[in-house]
Amino acid sequence: MSIETLNSALTQLNIIITAIGVLVAIIGLAVGGLTLFNYARIADLKRAFSDYKEQTQREIYKTVKASHRVMASYHIADADKKIALLLSAIELDPKVFNGYNALGWTYVSKGELNKAANAFQAAIHNTPEQKEGYFDLAATYLKMGDTELCLRFLRQAVKVDPASKTDLLDNSLFQPIWDNAGYKDLLK
Repeated sequence: MSIETLNSALTQLNIIITAIGVLVAIIGLAVGGLTLFNYARIADLKRAFSDYKEQTQREIYKTVKASHRVMASYHIADADKKIALLLSAIELDPKVFNGYNALGWTYVSKGELNKAANAFQAAIHNTPEQKEGYFDLAATYLKMGDTELCLRFLRQAVKVDPASKTDLLDNSLFQPIWDNAGYKDLLK
C-alpha cells in the first residue's frame, strides 16, 4: 500500500471520526437541552402541586370549620343566634353538609316560610343529587298551603333517589296529603 493511499485512508478515517465526534456533541447538546427543559417543567409541576396542596388544605379547613358551626348550631335554642351561626358556616363553605337545610328548618321554626323555601332551594342548587333538600322544600311548600309544589318537589326527590319512596311511607310531615292521589302515586 502506498503512502498516498494510506494518507487518503487516514484522511477519510479522520473525517469519519470528526463526523462521529460532531454527531456525539450534537446528541450531547440535545440531551443537555432536553434535561434542562424537563428540569424546568418538573420545577413548574412541583410549584403547581405545592399550590394545589395548599389550596386543598385551605378548602378542607374551611369545610371542617363550617361543619363544626353547623353541628354547633344544633345546640343553640335561640333561632336568631342559630341563623347567624349557620349563615357564617355557609359563608365559609356554601356546600357544607346540611348547612342550608338546617338554616331552612330554623326559618321554619320562626314561621319565616319564604326564607325557609329560599334556603332549601339553595340546598338543592348546591347539592342537586341529595334528596333531603327536595323533601325539606316540599314540606315547606305544604306548610305554605301549596300542595302542587309540594308534590312537584317530592317527585324530584324520588327521581334523584328512587329508594326515597320508603321515606314517604307514613311520613308525618306529609300527613295532610296522605290521601292525595298524587302522593299515593309517589308510593307506587
